[in-house]
Amino acid sequence: MRVTLPVFTLLALAPFGANAEPSMVGQWSCENFSETNQIMGTVAYYNNGTSEGSFDATIVGSDATVELIGTYRADWKQEKSLLVETMTSVDVQDLLINGQSYIDTPTETEFENAMLAEGATTSQIIDSSEVMVVLQDTDGNISSCSLF
Repeated sequence: MRVTLPVFTLLALAPFGANAEPSMVGQWSCENFSETNQIMGTVAYYNNGTSEGSFDATIVGSDATVELIGTYRADWKQEKSLLVETMTSVDVQDLLINGQSYIDTPTETEFENAMLAEGATTSQIIDSSEVMVVLQDTDGNISSCSLF
């Protein structure tokens, strides 16, 4: 099962004024709900190109249901209407697979390493305002984010 957290690879971009450049800097609350994903989280984007966030995710695969809670740090940049984000660290604080805990096990470390190994993720901004954004990642996952 591929472990990606679209909510963290998609996060927020909002234009401020009709002719102004968009700005991601700020704190955002995001969610991604699909047939197989239920992901909620927060992220803070900083002027220096770094971000940090938290996530609470349930991912349903053909052979397992994975529930995880954690935090992460990333580098981000904007390339026109694309958001590119690369995780630099991940800390899974709670991990359940089919209801069984795997926290403080090699499986937890494998999940963290797999999330880091995803490399840079890219999302297309498909709608935005001053306080919200809707994004779509390369897998077609849609996330909505609100500034808070």
